[in-house]
Amino acid sequence: VGDNTVSVDHGEAYVFTRNDFTSNTTPAYSDPEGDQPYQLKILSLPASGVLTFNGLNASVNQIIDISQLDSGYLQYSPDNSNTSLHDISFRFAVSDGGSETFIEN
Repeated sequence: VGDNTVSVDHGEAYVFTRNDFTSNTTPAYSDPEGDQPYQLKILSLPASGVLTFNGLNASVNQIIDISQLDSGYLQYSPDNSNTSLHDISFRFAVSDGGSETFIEN
């Protein structure tokens, strides 16, 4: 699984979808056996703002079923007190349905 960059206007939240962690990454998700992505694991949190899942703060090592991303449960909300332009990042890993082994981005 590769990296992905999304742009968010100041003060706006961003709702993640499965594509943000699979087809929109560089390189895109690919499994040698053809297994579909199964779970997402949060490896780190943004230094600024809040990453939430289903309305609760996300945590390091939290595992989320990829299918739940289609429901809009994973969201980033910025820290609106910081008005400077900056990059916010967090690390993640994706597992496939066959091995269920997480591959880091």
